Amino acid sequence: MAEVVLLQDDLAVRKYTLNGVRALIGRCREASIQLEDKTVSAKHAVIEPVSGTARACQYAIQDLCSTNGTRVGSSVVRRSPLNDGDTFEIGGYRFRFFADECRLLFPSLLEG
Repeated sequence: MAEVVLLQDDLAVRKYTLNGVRALIGRCREASIQLEDKTVSAKHAVIEPVSGTARACQYAIQDLCSTNGTRVGSSVVRRSPLNDGDTFEIGGYRFRFFADECRLLFPSLLEG
């Protein structure tokens, strides 16, 4: 199952499982990934499964016209596919996307 991991100093501090549905990222209460920082818009970005692709675990991230933008790797993006291991930044937060097998990379940090 696909997962997004919040990183701090390149260490995993929190994980979010993507259950094949749209995940809103932002400051609002409705956000699946809620971030409390003024550099993050209320509805900043969304991660969603991409239909019609050959890969079952294909996801994309889309910026929702946020004030400070969304970065994948070093590029500011409006919409971008997420590949296994990609990093993305929203405000002062850095995440890594795992298409699958996240537990193999961070087994002790992500149990439970």
